[in-house]
Formats: sequence, structure tokens, C-alpha cells
Amino acid sequence: MTLGKPVAGVCAATALFVCGATGFPVAPDSVPASTGTLSLGGTATTSLVAGQDLTLTADGFGSNASISIVQYSEPTTLGTTVADSSGHMSVEVALDPSLTGQHTLVALGNAPDGSPHVVESVVTVAAPATSPTGASKLAWTGFSTAAYAGGGFLALLSGIALIRAAQGRKTLPVA
Repeated sequence: MTLGKPVAGVCAATALFVCGATGFPVAPDSVPASTGTLSLGGTATTSLVAGQDLTLTADGFGSNASISIVQYSEPTTLGTTVADSSGHMSVEVALDPSLTGQHTLVALGNAPDGSPHVVESVVTVAAPATSPTGASKLAWTGFSTAAYAGGGFLALLSGIALIRAAQGRKTLPVA
């Protein structure tokens, strides 16, 4: 997802895609042939977690090109962005929380000469980790209450002993 809605840049229809009413490329039904690599925020891993936020970057787009970010098995647009004046793009997107398995992330736009420029990364998406019961665990803050609980228990026992001792005393009548 893109923070705010970017103003569309340059989008020229090609044999591969058309430009939508928003001014961004409309994704074809199947994964288009790639002309480059989509970087996953500087990480070499292609193992992701459903619902994860990640930054995608790529180069080779035309100056101010409108770019659509699409996730394939089913083409789903994750966001849009506009390349800078040197053809570089960087956008933060969130993976669908229910998405698992192998998928292809694609950035689709125009190259400097107006031809299609498609960069991709094939990723494997795992379900988020859960505890054995399915509930999340609370964070450990490093504070233990055992000493305070023990001190409270000793104070309770002392109080009970004092009450019993006081009940066992006989009081003298006041004359």
C-alpha cells in the first residue's frame, strides 16, 4: 500500500499493458516476462511472512514513470508509485495476511524508451507463527514478582499468629 495516493506519472500503453483510469498500468492476467529484478528492501531472502510489510526497490524505469506493484498467483495490485527522475522506484507494501505459498511480486511500468519494463521477485510466503494454543504470548519484561509474593505471604502468616496470640490472652476485669 502506498501512503497517500501518488499522482500518476508517465504511463504509455504497450502491447503488454494498458494504462488505467488512475494513470497507472493495469496488470495483465498472467505474470509478464521480466526485464529485471525487484529488490526486497535490500534483503537477499525470498522467504516472507503473510501480512509482512516490505520495501520494494528497482531501477530502469523511465523518468517519472507510473508503476503498479502486483502480486501473482491471482493478479492483485498491492500499490502504486512513481519513479524518480533517474528511473528508480521505492515503495512500501503489505502482503495479504491470508497469502501463503509461492508467489511472484512484479513492478510494472515503462522503460526510458517507452517500452514495457517489468521487474520481478519470486517469493515464498509462510503463515505467521503462533503459539501452541494459537494465542500470542505476552512479552517478558524481566521483572519477577516472586519475592514480593513471598514477603506478602510471610506478612499474612505473622498477622494470623498475632491474632491467635491475642485471642489466647485473658483480660483482667477493670474495677
